[in-house]
Amino acid sequence: MVSPEYAEFLLGKGTHWDVFLYANQSCLGNIYLWPHRTIESLRDLTPEETEEFIRMGKRAMEALRTLFAPDSF
Repeated sequence: MVSPEYAEFLLGKGTHWDVFLYANQSCLGNIYLWPHRTIESLRDLTPEETEEFIRMGKRAMEALRTLFAPDSF
């Protein structure tokens, strides 16, 4: 469940991850993926979590390309 203080920054929800807009937009388009469970390392991800992380990251990058046409990531 997303804390009310961060709800306005929620861009998308997945089964294992949420995508948020970083509050400080000094670098326009900063986002982050937040796992639904506590993990110590990316090595601890299940195959399903890894697949969703990659898929959501790619979708976020596509959206940022469309919105901001960045030179790089």
